[in-house]
Amino acid sequence: MTCKSTRDATCNLILACGIGITLLALGASSAAQTVSVTPSTLAFASQAVGTTTAAKTVTVKNTGKTTLNITSVVGSGEFAFTSTCSSTLAAGASCTLSVTSTPETVGTIDGAITLTDSATIPTQVISLTGKGLAPVTLSPSTITFGSTAIGTTAKAKTVTLTNSNAALTMGTVTASGDFAVSATTCTGTIAASKTCTISVTFTPSNPGTISGTLSVPTAVWAAHRRLLSAGRERAASRTR
Repeated sequence: MTCKSTRDATCNLILACGIGITLLALGASSAAQTVSVTPSTLAFASQAVGTTTAAKTVTVKNTGKTTLNITSVVGSGEFAFTSTCSSTLAAGASCTLSVTSTPETVGTIDGAITLTDSATIPTQVISLTGKGLAPVTLSPSTITFGSTAIGTTAKAKTVTLTNSNAALTMGTVTASGDFAVSATTCTGTIAASKTCTISVTFTPSNPGTISGTLSVPTAVWAAHRRLLSAGRERAASRTR
């Protein structure tokens, strides 16, 4: 049997054979489902440990012809985000991610946000980088007094606070146990890259080894963080 093939105006293949005519419809191939993520990398400036950066925005756009199904959006590392992206995104529509960094450790930090969806390439990854800075340092980190008679006050020792970052708002510096803050310049606001001092005294109330803590609250932390261990002291009994 001899057949002759032709195509009609809609690109359907027509086979004309000796007995009747056979029609074969060739459907168009399905279009790829695509999505764009802009930018795909976020680099945050150095930030004091325990504080949060200003937010950066990532735009997710459905560049395909059909609705995009979003399965999950998951973040990792010392970063957080809020999202306007729902479980579906219409063709041509966009949604956004608002990303912040809150360093918990000193040094370079890395993370990512992973978007899983119904695109032809179903995973989009946004790379995140930042850096944590020590907000304040105290030197020395431990102070030790010598043996001191009960009821008498040992000569004050000095601790220096260094503010390595932006202006720092101070709370009230306190010492526990038989230790006391006799004087301090660490009040109000400490400018960036400036220092202040804290003088600590020891007045034992009982014999034996005594320990305490110097608490230096700042606006960097919502609660007091005990940064300095104020020694292990031995009180000598007063001789009558």
